[in-house]
Amino acid sequence: MTTIKGPTQVAPTLTTPFEQTPTQAHESPVTPMTDGFDSSKPALDVIGAPNHNDHAQAQLERQLKTAAADAAEVFPQPMRAAVHEALEVSIARIGTAKAAGNIDASEASQAAEMVRELFEGLADLRAGKAEVHVKPNDHDRVRVWRLKSADGDEFQVTARRKLDEFGEARIGFRQVLDDGRPLPGRHRVGLRVDLERFGHASVDMQFGGSSLDKRIHGLMKNPDGTVFETASGKKLADHHFRDQLPDSIEDPDVFARLVDTFASGVMQPLETLP
Repeated sequence: MTTIKGPTQVAPTLTTPFEQTPTQAHESPVTPMTDGFDSSKPALDVIGAPNHNDHAQAQLERQLKTAAADAAEVFPQPMRAAVHEALEVSIARIGTAKAAGNIDASEASQAAEMVRELFEGLADLRAGKAEVHVKPNDHDRVRVWRLKSADGDEFQVTARRKLDEFGEARIGFRQVLDDGRPLPGRHRVGLRVDLERFGHASVDMQFGGSSLDKRIHGLMKNPDGTVFETASGKKLADHHFRDQLPDSIEDPDVFARLVDTFASGVMQPLETLP
């Protein structure tokens, strides 16, 4: 599998301006995640994250920020700038959350390892080095693949053309196996571009379970600065990024065409036929 070198390597210099300011929430509420992530504090060694010292952790985060542009290349071109920004900001928030005492050193290492694993999977996908098993479709508007790398990491890849009873229109990635071992929900990093049911398009970058995710990203806010709550009283992590996405992809037909472009151009060449 393509790897990001460990923190003993010299980190490359970033060439893209890096923004640490949290993305502002829009007025429309955002649908909460429904993947069954638990909110307990992560176990320390499920994904094999080493406990870095401060210098090594900061170096790894710099390397990940530099790799974010390549990771974003998997998505259709109109989505790439927004995905790149979402990844850079999310990686920066690991260090910010640790400095604020919202996460500890081992949780920061875990979060960085989640991103590193995600980037390796996306690199394998771009290079055509992964094996794809096609799951049966629930209907003709969604396709779900399982992407498996040579070292046993496995990702679920979803391409849903239209909003339906199964979820929002999206292109999404979520890690489910690490070195052949099933990951509990709290360690299943997720990256996706959604066309939300309220009409906005957003990039979602989620650090596993809701507890860690909220402590890294902070809570979603209303325009007046108060914490947003769903109708059931649930608070959401501020892991949605919208500013760099073009307005044009909020047209459901345009979004569906981008999903088709991804499915046919990136995924279908890798499909393993029965």
